[in-house]
Order: sequence, then structure tokens, then C-alpha cells
Amino acid sequence: FLINGSKITFLALMIYLTSFEVLARMNQASPLIPWELSKYIYIFVGTTALLNFNVLLKKSMILPFMLFLLLPGAFLDVSMEVSFNQIIFNLFGLISLISLLFFMDGIYVDEDILNSFLKLIWLPLTSILFYVIIKTPNYSDLIFSLNANSITAGGFGSNQVSTMLGTGMFLSFYAWMNKLNFSGYHTLDGILIGLFAYQGFMTFSRGGMIIGIISIFIYFFLFRGSKDYLFLLKRKALKPFYFFITALIVITTSYILILRLSDGAVAKRYQGETETTLSGEKLKTLNTITTGRYDIMFGDLELWYNNFLFGTGVGTSKLLRKNISYKTASHNEFSRLVAEHGLFGLIFIIILFYLFFQNYLSNGRTIFSSILVAMFFIGVGTMLHSSMRTFIPTIFISLSFLKIKRVL
Repeated sequence: FLINGSKITFLALMIYLTSFEVLARMNQASPLIPWELSKYIYIFVGTTALLNFNVLLKKSMILPFMLFLLLPGAFLDVSMEVSFNQIIFNLFGLISLISLLFFMDGIYVDEDILNSFLKLIWLPLTSILFYVIIKTPNYSDLIFSLNANSITAGGFGSNQVSTMLGTGMFLSFYAWMNKLNFSGYHTLDGILIGLFAYQGFMTFSRGGMIIGIISIFIYFFLFRGSKDYLFLLKRKALKPFYFFITALIVITTSYILILRLSDGAVAKRYQGETETTLSGEKLKTLNTITTGRYDIMFGDLELWYNNFLFGTGVGTSKLLRKNISYKTASHNEFSRLVAEHGLFGLIFIIILFYLFFQNYLSNGRTIFSSILVAMFFIGVGTMLHSSMRTFIPTIFISLSFLKIKRVL
């Protein structure tokens, strides 16, 4: 099987190709570029590693065990309505995550390689940004409501596009603060923070932008608290606090511009208001603020309570909920896991977090650990609001498991 150097090259190729997945969807490139390209590629390489007996003997069996935890749910269908294609669709996201983690197990990278991986993700996200900007109509033709706006998301699903733009905003900040020149110029990296934020706010889809902004805070404060912080400042002549504050000003300015453009609608959107709450037809609740996601999560937890051990089976949760989220696809991968896989799903979640925490401790409280935590948060946060619909959870969680060679 591939040695470490070859695996890194192959991994870089996979990251770059799969990062174009959403752009391909926006351009309806399927079947030339499959709708779920990333999942097919990651599962293929993971399966290749699993079938190689010599590789299997050298690796921990905990990842194959996580795969085993998903099997009972695949053969169970309490609703008696789920098709084989629906089972595959709902399982592929988690299987692709396990597959990529298995492929990456034991890979050691240095700071430059890690930054190269992140730049390979950032480049296609920048393509999405400019594609969406070009596709956005004249401002005079825009009509802003209190719903997510697909028109300002290139005519595609605003949730997925917002996730891409929020992630691009974070990566631009990361490159700018560390003087990595992802765009070729340090100043341009800073400008792109604002462009990603501006277009992201314009989509009126909140999840991706909120996760991106929180990630900036997480990264900065962990970066400042790392034990080799002062040494790095001398080596690279960085000004982290200045860059952080400036980035916040740029993001806030972008928000204010959209606030004025939408006559205040974006503020109401982020406050969780809807047309019905403003008119008094409905009270503003946690469910209206989360656009129904709270109701979905509560329905999933209720299903788990009634099917504690094995769950209801893959793809069944949306068919069995008795509340208003009936037949609504889950946007929360974690609540779906426990609803459809029961106790096995909970064990899966616990192992995932345990493995990350173990890897975090093995890397130590260094500068590199701060980006690993931020990446893990982006992956997990995206799973909470957008499930496994994009490549973001798989690739960011997997990268957060990397072993970092210290060069300081």
C-alpha cells in the first residue's frame, strides 16, 4: 500500500478534487461529476485499505468497529417504507468519514503540508464565491424576505452555499493571520475575508456563517494560549491581535452593508424572526429561531427513547416522527444517529469525540493544536445544521485527526 509520502500526495489530490463537489452541484454537472463525489472517493480509498491485510494488521481496529456499529441500523426498518437507495444515501456520509479516517491513520505531516491541504480546500471555495457573486442579480432586482435566499446563493441551496462561504471566510482569516498568502498576496487574503462574509450574509442562511465566525474565535484564542505562541511571533513577525480585530471589523462591516441593503431584514433573520412571528400569528420559540431544527431534534430523541437499543433503522426517522417535522429530512446528524442507530449511534458519537481528544493530547498544546480544534469544530458544527450533505464534515474532521510534526 502507499507509503506516507505517497499517501500525502494522494490525499492532497483527493482533497482538491472533492472540494469542487458543491460547485459541480451548482452547475448540475452530474453524472459527469457525481453529486456525492467526495463520498465515492473516500469510500473507495478506505475500502482499498481495509482489503489490504498487511495494512489492516498495522492499524487500530477501532475504526472498523465504528463501521460495525452502523450495520444493525442498515438491516432494520421499523417504518417498512425505506428503499435500498435511501439506506445507501443516509449511510454513505458516515461510511465515507470512517473510510477517510482509516486511510489517514498513521499519516504524519508538518506545518507546510497541513497548510497546503487547507489551501487546496480554499481554492475551490474561492471559485464558489466568485461564481455566486457573478450569478447574483442586480441589487435593484433583489427582494429580501425572512427566508434563506437561493437567488443570492447562485440559484442553489443556500444552506450548502452558506456552509462553503462561511468555511472560506475562516480559511481566509487563517491564511491572513499567519501570512500564508493563499491568494498570492497578504492584503488580498484579508479582502477575501470580507467578500466571503458579505456574500455569506446575503444568502440569509445562518448556519454556515455562524460556524465560520465562531471558528475564528476558537482558533484565535487557542492560538494565543498555545505554549509556543511567543516563539512563533518572533519567527514569523505576526501580529495576531491586530489581524483578529481587523478581521472582526471587516466581517462586521460586511454585515452592516447587507443590513442596509436588506432594510434590516438580515438582522431579523439572525434574530430568528419570521413573517408569522412578526405578524403575531406565531410566538417566537426555539423551534422558529432554528427554522424547525429543534422540532426535528426533539422528534429524533423521542424516537430514540422508544427504540433505545437498535434505533428505528437507517432513513426511517423522518417517516416516523409524530410532530410537525414528519417527513422532513434531519439536518442534525447526531440526533439522526441516535434515532436510527439507537445506543450504537451514541457509542459511535462517543468514540468519534474520544479519538479526537486523544489525538489533540498527542499533539500537545501547540500552535498546530489550535487549527486542529477549529477544523474539528467546523466539521461537527456543520453536522449539526447541515448533516453530511457536503464534503465539509468528512474532510475537516479527518484533517483534525492528523499527527503534526513539530518544526519549531
